[in-house]
Amino acid sequence: MRLELSIDEDSVEIELEKVTDQIVRDVNESVVDDNNYHARFDMDIALDCVSSTLLSLLSKLYTKLNHTLPVALIGNIATNVISGRFTTLQIALGIVLNRKGLIGQLYDFLVSRSCDEVLLFKPSVAATAVSNASLRGNP
Repeated sequence: MRLELSIDEDSVEIELEKVTDQIVRDVNESVVDDNNYHARFDMDIALDCVSSTLLSLLSKLYTKLNHTLPVALIGNIATNVISGRFTTLQIALGIVLNRKGLIGQLYDFLVSRSCDEVLLFKPSVAATAVSNASLRGNP
């Protein structure tokens, strides 16, 4: 005798709508600091604007994704698509990559800003580095 689990498609759709609504709320509540840009990034910066609900969902899909760089990148891309705003990680990746062809390809995948946008941010990054002693290079 075999038991078959019957999943009501309507209830699954309702639950997906709840999760989706929560992720959108999380993204809309997140704030990207447009005055400070990072040429270096860590996990805190990478996860800064990613929905905690989305992170939980992704870690449920595959537990080894829990708080990893791939999940941060997926979360940042989703945040960009939902909000229409580039994230701190996407800006930092564009600045670090600094190669027009590669930046263009990553822009096509919504991983980074466009090359022209990256060029606009370079003066901001330089000004931030000058004003922040910890970002200056060693003499």
